[in-house]
Order: sequence, then structure tokens, then C-alpha cells
Amino acid sequence: MAHVDVVVLACDGERWLPQTLESLRAQTRTPDRVVLLDAASSDGSAALLAAHARRARVVGGAAVLGVLPVRRRAGLLDAARAALAATDASALTDLRDDDGDDPRGHSPRHHTDVPAALRWVWLLHDDCAPAADALEQLLAAVEVAPSVGIAGCKVVDWDDEGLLHQVGFSTSAMGRRLTGVDHGDRDQGQRDHRDDVLAVSTAGMLVRRDLLERLGGDPALAVLGEDLDLCRRARLAGSRVVVVPSAVVRHVDATRTGRRTTSAARSVRWTERRHEAHARLATCAPLLLPLVALGVLLGGLARLLVRVAAKQPDRAGGELTAVLAALARPDRVHAARRAAASTAVRSRRSLAPLLVPRREVARWHRDRWARTGISPPTGVLPVVAARALAAATTPPSGVPVVRLPHVPVPREPLGGQSPHLQDRPDQPLDHRLDPPGEELTPEEPPRRGLGVLVPLLAVLLGVGVVAQHPLLGALAPGRQVVGGALAAAPDLGDLWAAARSDWQPVGLGTAAPADPLLTALALLSLPVGGSPHLAVVALLLLALPLAAWGAWAAAGTATRSRLIRAVAALAWAGSAPLLAASSSGRLGALLAHLALPWVALGLARAATAPARRPALAAAALAGLAGALAVAGAPLLLVPLLLVVVVTAATSRRWPAAVLWALLAPIAAAGPLLSAALTDPRALLLGPGLPLAAPDVPAWRLLLGEPGVGLGGGALAASTGDAPWATAVTLLPGAAALTLALLGGAARGPRARVARAGWWTAGAGLVAGVLAAAAGGWAGPATSLVLAGLGTAALARAPRTLGSAPPVHALDADDAAPEASHDATPDEDDDGSGRPRPAPRRMQWAAVLATAALAGPVLLLTAWTAQLSVRPALTVPAAAAQEPAVAVDAARSPDAVSTLHLQLDTRDVDGSARVALRRGPLSLADTSVVADLAAGGSPLAGASATTTAAGANAALRSATAMLVAGSTDPRRALSGLGIGYVLLEPTAGSPALDEQATARLDAVPGLSRAGSTDAGVLYRVLPASGGGDTATDRPARARLLAADGSVLGVLASRGQDVDAAIPPVAPVQTAGQTAGQTAGQTAGQDGRTVVVAERADRGWSAHLDGQRLPVVTVDGWALGVEVPAEGGHLVITRGAPATAVWDWLQAAILLLTALMAIPVPVRGKVGS
Repeated sequence: MAHVDVVVLACDGERWLPQTLESLRAQTRTPDRVVLLDAASSDGSAALLAAHARRARVVGGAAVLGVLPVRRRAGLLDAARAALAATDASALTDLRDDDGDDPRGHSPRHHTDVPAALRWVWLLHDDCAPAADALEQLLAAVEVAPSVGIAGCKVVDWDDEGLLHQVGFSTSAMGRRLTGVDHGDRDQGQRDHRDDVLAVSTAGMLVRRDLLERLGGDPALAVLGEDLDLCRRARLAGSRVVVVPSAVVRHVDATRTGRRTTSAARSVRWTERRHEAHARLATCAPLLLPLVALGVLLGGLARLLVRVAAKQPDRAGGELTAVLAALARPDRVHAARRAAASTAVRSRRSLAPLLVPRREVARWHRDRWARTGISPPTGVLPVVAARALAAATTPPSGVPVVRLPHVPVPREPLGGQSPHLQDRPDQPLDHRLDPPGEELTPEEPPRRGLGVLVPLLAVLLGVGVVAQHPLLGALAPGRQVVGGALAAAPDLGDLWAAARSDWQPVGLGTAAPADPLLTALALLSLPVGGSPHLAVVALLLLALPLAAWGAWAAAGTATRSRLIRAVAALAWAGSAPLLAASSSGRLGALLAHLALPWVALGLARAATAPARRPALAAAALAGLAGALAVAGAPLLLVPLLLVVVVTAATSRRWPAAVLWALLAPIAAAGPLLSAALTDPRALLLGPGLPLAAPDVPAWRLLLGEPGVGLGGGALAASTGDAPWATAVTLLPGAAALTLALLGGAARGPRARVARAGWWTAGAGLVAGVLAAAAGGWAGPATSLVLAGLGTAALARAPRTLGSAPPVHALDADDAAPEASHDATPDEDDDGSGRPRPAPRRMQWAAVLATAALAGPVLLLTAWTAQLSVRPALTVPAAAAQEPAVAVDAARSPDAVSTLHLQLDTRDVDGSARVALRRGPLSLADTSVVADLAAGGSPLAGASATTTAAGANAALRSATAMLVAGSTDPRRALSGLGIGYVLLEPTAGSPALDEQATARLDAVPGLSRAGSTDAGVLYRVLPASGGGDTATDRPARARLLAADGSVLGVLASRGQDVDAAIPPVAPVQTAGQTAGQTAGQTAGQDGRTVVVAERADRGWSAHLDGQRLPVVTVDGWALGVEVPAEGGHLVITRGAPATAVWDWLQAAILLLTALMAIPVPVRGKVGS
């Protein structure tokens, strides 16, 4: 007959422990011994165990061997093994009489008298209650199958015995634990056919004692993973694992459901993830361990991203840290693998038939998506696309989620308005329905705005194309859009490299971060085939309809009126900042203007969303739009952060969710933050080529006039300085200011909207004043002012014009006060629940609508007429900017530069303007911080200022030689890496000065290479008189001897130098033999590689993998002293801080983008 020891482990299970002990006492098969363990419980579990032990001694039955304390974090398996060993020792002999008889009068059977195959251990939790015949059924099953080492029970719910939890379980090939029981599955015997399984739960597990003592438990899986680990190793050890469906145990599973007070219960998901990762590392094949470790890490990253996309940022971090916790303990993995190998007699392949097939795993994932209410990934994209269209063409419904097509929208009952499910406390937040006023019923068809929006966008598209029709020529090959602050767009690779580099190749180079606009433009070019040039053309041509679309969507958060939304869209598209930015090539200001309405839309929805998930998605949308606005206009960073904080502070529902909008703008402006601490102009000056901007008084900024004429001369070019021209420019802003003042009269919750609008306008006004004072353009700040005024105007516009606001814009508690405050005697009710405007209200509406429309229409008309006559942007061919031969030379391994020279011979002093470029001027060569450093800003630092002074002196000296024409300038030009000189016309003369051309023709060492539309090109010849292969030809990197002579040129690859340095050849003098000359070299200790870049500590050099020191040559140039034996030299530019910030920036933007994806949710209707 089998000998059974029962081990009961309690840990803060006082609520369930009495029933567990009672069910143990009611067993039809009385166990031989009972061991009670307490894992440092903080409740009354230990007292209950002690009382049960005392009662058992008096009443009789199984021998209860006292209460043994164990560590709180101890696993059940190791604790049971240690406790059973303790019961066999003499320390517990006081429970029996000296003659070995039981105190109750019968002689117990000692476990050593039973064969090892008949000694069993029954494991029970404090939250499981086995049926009365559970032990009997388990023993009956194992007695007829000697190969069974572990037998488990059917697990049902604690409160509802008809609710099935598991009948054994298995895992997927990736280690995912799967029970094969559907959610809410009732126990009807449908799983009673199971026998052999991969694993069973430790709640009611019957394990042979010798197997338990031989296998033990894994300390790394002490809480939630020891059942699977023990059963898997038992299988590999040659024992069977079976489930006995006739043995039933009720189980709470308090740790997994978070109903305990232990640390594992507080972080169940994290613990399960760590156990799963550890188990995969401990059970894989040895050769696959590195790949499995990589897969575990990538899986953690993937789950992190999925959590963020599912709007669960609080759980996202744990997905990765759990994996890292498992990977950080290779000692535990090694110990587990060694323990498993020591007892295994079967291969891992023997477990394959017991794993869950892939089809079942896929079905489980599909069912899990269905239970969470989120559509499976295959249905996300179509629904998201439909939702994006709906968001742009209709007012928001109040719940920014997507309903699947097959889910009906609830109708309002005929007997009256039913209580809304949103007010039910038992309804999950993520499945609340739309407010009753927003339901789409057959009696109230959906109010689509496509009939108004599409014609408006078509008209604005036509206006934009007519006004900037020359830009259509940029679609031809070899054409670029330039003019104003806009330089040519490079290809995607060069643009991305420049955006990620901390070295700006302006002149002789400057250590400065790139403008955030480059990163934004690189990302925006992906939808158009990865062409930044096409992205620029598309933005300029589509600026008006894109601006109108954004304003239409943003206005929908405040009103349902299509008229008001159309007026807002037209006013935003016809505002002075957008038109001036588009015509002057200020691409960053244009992007900021296009992005601001989406910031407002996201913040409005985040502040009024009825659930946390849609609030997070809306806040992330605002963050992405804010990042785009800040990338285009960094001066908007601080005002936008202030607006987000104010919105979060005034939000009554999800203030923490609104704060998510802070991360992306900060990440976008990150590279400029450190520079802005030293010189605030790094944020106040806009990206692009430097362009003069006038000082504008604050009152004109408040009226939306940024101070730069439209089209480069704006109305003044076609109308002169007529007063009416200035009035037309100021009219749209004046109308917006008037409506904003009317909006200030709003009361109730809409008063908060008006105040937020005025806060926004004030922040924009301050930013504009500071930008103008710093010498920058205040256009983006003026856009923010207009956005704030528009918000304040829309706060009152629905009441002023007699239209109904969307329900979601008002809090439920404030709807009644709003109606009472804003109702006027001029309004009447037509029985539909909406106010009907009186005739006087209609008159006011007509006047205000006319005033709001007149300004944008007149301004668009004047702008179109001006640009049709004199376009501000041009579309020249590539050769008109830089001769092709100079471009090819810049891209060759020699990487020579071109000196752009404008020589004014009419000046007595022969003044000249020079610019040093390597290749054509493009957006990749623009940097606000680099321009500030070149102008003497303190952000450059002392060492950079010193090298800048030396470089400028060398460039001035070479220019003076060219202008004078009497000295050979080749040595000076070659030292600067200049291979070509381009003589350009001066700014005041469209044609070249013949005297200037004649002067350069006479300069020794220069050879005319040809004439182009850009000017006359001269080639710098080698000083030795050789050709293209001369060792002293101009190049970016050269090898110099100790006496300064050129030994050769080195190849450059982008910013890096990658070339082979030859060893120094021995020099044999007269009267010496070859043996005597061995080891004698010429200049073996004086060779230096000189690069025509400014020296900086960010450069590093390696010769055959060994680091070499970087030195400064001639007070400014980058130099590396190389040894005589030569080798392979690599000079690179790298800044670890920049790389870290790039990864951090990418992570923040990626997570924000995932957070902004609207998650399709199935609506649930209460019964």
C-alpha cells in the first residue's frame, strides 16, 4: 500500500486556508503524514496551521507533524523536500511515545517500511481545496501505472466548480503556457479524455518522493514556474506525467490573480515573463543558446512595442526588464542546465509531441485578442485608415475608438433616453459607448462634411498650384527648388547622414548639431519614395490644402457646424505666416504651421476622452505633431510645453495621459537644448539659409502679421506702399482677434477652452517678440498666436452662430451649467434639443462670417497675383548652382572643395566675398548652431574659437593671394583642400565683371576649366606641375613630411579618411652599402597626415587598430602623426553622447508613434 505525505504551504492565505484544511481532513483516503509549512505569512495563516495541528492530535486521523517555517520566497518543491527530510530526523520524534507508538493508541507505519516506488508526496497550496476523493483517485491512477512519476488534478474555479481552469497544460514551441481551455469554459467532461500531458499544476500534484528528492526545484522558478519545470525534467528523467480528471481540486490561484500581498502577486506579469525567459534559456539546445538569448531579448523588445501600441505604457517597461533580469543571471541558467542534464535520460525531442501545435497557438492568440476587445492585427490597418478619414471629415464622436463593422451601434429606446453605459461603474473604461447625442441612428444620419471639405481643398489646391506653378518644373530630372531660405534638397542618404552627424561641413567644418528639420524632412520623404526633393515640392504645392485639412479637423473638436469649420480652415490656410513661409522658402515655418492644428486636435481629444486608451492615443498624436512643429521651428518648444502643461492641469479626466505630449517635442529639439543653454538664439533662429527679418512690433504679431512680405515683396511689389495693402495683410488677424474677444465671454467648461486659447496666444506672442529681438523670423510664433486666437474664438462660435457643439467637448457634470450660462433670449428650441438661432443672431453670424472670410480671401488673391508675376522661388538646373566637374571632384576620393569667390573690382580695396563648399549648397549644409559659432557665439568654446580663428586666417590669406594675383596661391589653396575656384557674379550685378575674370586669369597656378551659369570655374594645378596623379595635387587629406613637402594624398570616404600609409623607404647615401643603410629612413619620425578640417576632440585615428593621438597643425587643421612602418589608417568622427541621444530620440519617437495608433475596439452593449 502506498505511503502518502501531504505538504501544505501557506503564505498569506488566511482567507482560503480553513477550507483547504477542512477538505484535507475530509479525504476518503487518509494520508499517512501531513507537513504544514508557513512561508513567513503576515496574516493569521500560521495560527490556523498550528490550530489544525493541535486538533489533529486530539481528534486523530493523519499524523500532523507540526508547523515548519520556511523562507517567504521559498519554492514549494524545495520547501517540501527540506520539510520531508526534517520529518525523518530525530528532531520531530517528540510527536510520538518513547516506544514508537502513536499517542492516539495505534502504531504508525514508517515510510522506510514502504518501497520507494510506493512513497508519494501530495502537494497542496493554501488556496486550493481538493475534492473528498481527490487523493483516492490519484492513487488509483498511479497504482496501475508504475511508469507515472507525477499525477495532477483537474483544476476548477474556487467559487464556481463548474468553471474549468485546466486539465493539465502544455506550452508552445516558444515557451508560452497554454491550457487548451477556452475562457469561461464550463466543465462538462469535454477534457476528461486527457491522460499524458506535458505538465500539471502543483495545486494537488502527486509526485513520487524519490523523484522529488532527485529532481528538486529550480530556485530561479520558485514562484510561478516550478510546476512546468519539474514536470519537464521528470519527463526527461524517464517518468510519465499524467492528469487524472476524476481528481478535482478547486483553486484560487491567488498569486497569478494578484490576490496575495506577496511581491510576486504584485508583479505577476513581470515574474511570468522572467520565468518564461529563464525556462527558454535553460531548456534549449547548447548550440542554440546564443540565438535563443538573442530571440528572448528581441521578443522582450517586441512585446514592449506591442504594449505601447495597445496604450499600456505602464506595462511596457516590465516586458523588457523581465527579460533583462533573466539574461543578467547566466549563473542561474548554467545551474539549471547542469541540474537538468544530470538527471536526463531522454532527449529534448521526446517532448515535441506534447507541445501545442502552431495552429492551436494561433487560435489562442486570436481568442485572446477577442477577449481584450481589440481586433486582431490583420484587421487593424483597414479600420485605422477608415478612422483617419472619419476624424478628418466629421466632428469627433467623443470616444476615439473604432467599432468593427459587424458590431451594431446601440439605438436609443423609444420610451425615452436610457441611462448611458458610460455612467455604469461596472462597464470597462475601454469599452464605453459614445454619448447618446453622438450615436448614429437611422433617424439621425451621420453628418459628413465631405461635401464642404473636398471642394474647399480642391479650390485651395488650385490656388496653390496657380500661385507657385514654376515649382512644377522641379519635377523634371536635374532640377531643384531654391530661393529665399531654401537650399537644394540632397538625396536621402546624404540628408540622413547630415541629420545624425555632429559635424557640419560648412567651410572647414564646425562641431555643431544638425537642425531637427533635417530629420523631419528625411522621414517625410519616405511616403514619396524616399526623395527629399519631391517632399519639398509636395509641401510647397500642397501647403494650402494641408493647412485647411488640419484646421478643419481641429475645429471639429469645438463645433459641428460645417460653416464654422470651413471658415476656420480657410482662415488658417490663408493666414499671413503660411503664405510668407511658403513664398520665402522657410520650410521649417511651413511645417510648424501645418502641424499646429493637429497639436490642438490631439490635446482637445486627450483632455476630453472618456477612457484612458483613447486619451493616450490622442496625446501621442499631439506629441508627434508637436515634434514636427518643433523640428520646423524650435522656438515653439517652450510655448508648446507650456500649452501641454496648462491643458493637463485643467483636464479633469486624464491629466497624466495628456503629459505624454511632452516627450516627442523634447526629443525632436534635443540636440539643440545643450546649445540653447549657452546661447538661446539656437532655439529662436529658424532653420535654413540665413535670411534677414525685420523687427516687428508686438501689436502686429498679435494681429497675425509676421513682418515679412508675401512673395518676397508681397503686396508692396504690386501695390506699392498703399495703406489698403497693409490693411489687407492685417485683416485676417484682426478678425481672429475680434472673435477671440467674443469667445472670452464664454462660461462654464467653454470658458476653460477660451482661457487655454488666450494662454496659447500669449505664449506665442512672447516667443515672437523674443525671436524678433534675436534677429530671427517671428512667423512660427505668429502661427501659434493665430492658433490660440482661433481656439478662443471657437469657444464661443457655436453659441454665437447658433450651432451645437459636440457633446464630448463638455464634461458630463458641466453640460447643464453650460446650457444655463450660454443661453440667451434670442435662442429658441425647435423641439430637437438644439438651439434655433433668432434672426438677430443670424445677422451677427453673417457679419462675422463675412469678416472672417474677407481677410483670407483678399490675402490669397494678392499672394497669388504677386507670385504669378514674380516668383520668389526658382527652379534652376543643377549646373547653375555648381559646375558638374566640381561636384564630381568633391565626390571623388580626393574630396576637394570649391572656393566660391565674388570679386568686386569697382571697390578700391578690391573687396571679395568667399564661401568654401565641398559640393553644391544643400539643406545638409545648413545649421543654426554652426552659423552662430561662425559668428562668434560663446557656445563654440575656447578651443573651437582658437581653431576657427586660425582657419579663417588661412582662408583670408589664400583669398588675398587670389585677389592680388602676384603670388602663387597653390600651396595655400592645397592646404585648405581647395581644388577649384568658382568666380561668381556679385549680388548687385547679374553678369560677371570682365576685370575680375582677367585678374583671375593672370593668377599663377590657376587654369580656367570652363564657364557655366554659376560663373567661371578655375582649376588649381599641382605645384609640381604634374597632372591628376601628382602627389601634391589638392586633396582633403594629404601625407606631409617633416619639412612640409607633400608625400601623397589619402582617400576620403564621406567624413572619414580610410587609406593605407606606406612605410618609409630607406635612403642609401654615397659610400654606404645596403646593409649599412638598413634602418636609416628619411623623416621617419616626422610624417603627419593633415586633413583640411578643423581640429576637434571628436576626431579619432587608428592605425591597424591601434589608437593614435590627434594633433592640431598650423593652429587649426586636423593632424595625425604616423610611424615610419606605416599601416592602414582610419580617421573617423564620432561622439558617444550624440549616438546615445540618437538612440534615445529614436526610441521616444517610435514609442510615441506606436502610442498614437488608434486601437480598434469592439463596442460592448450591456444586457
